[in-house]
Amino acid sequence: MFGGVRQTWGDHRVFLLDEQGGQHSLPVGWTDVAPPDIFVEMAAGRSAFRVSDLIELAVLVEQSSKPAGGGL
Repeated sequence: MFGGVRQTWGDHRVFLLDEQGGQHSLPVGWTDVAPPDIFVEMAAGRSAFRVSDLIELAVLVEQSSKPAGGGL
């Protein structure tokens, strides 16, 4: 059962109730509750990634490529 959308800890989340009344939540972006992403709509399948996602990926790759312990 749908319980609503709330902002918690700086993130919008969808809250759901299961059959036993237990509450669960998911990020809004994982559901169809959020409005469509404007970039995704405008790209119309011509781009597999958003620029912000590629930048985040580049940062993760750079961080994981650094040697442990601060060595050369």
